Amino acid sequence: MFHEAIDVGVNFLDNAWEYHEGESERRMGRAITDRRAAVFLMTKVCTHGRDAKVALRQLDDSLRRLRTDYLDL
Repeated sequence: MFHEAIDVGVNFLDNAWEYHEGESERRMGRAITDRRAAVFLMTKVCTHGRDAKVALRQLDDSLRRLRTDYLDL
């Protein structure tokens, strides 16, 4: 489904670490591994009042699940 969407011009992909306990990011990461340059990728860090260390850890975890080393937003 991701590949078809990208093929027809969808290039903005949004996610968040807390969607289905990270499973959404894992699935998206697998789907875009060979198409990373073709998409504008974002994810959200929802710290809910936690400190910067927690936010950075969540961001690192998201990057790992998304199989990328950068986000576009």
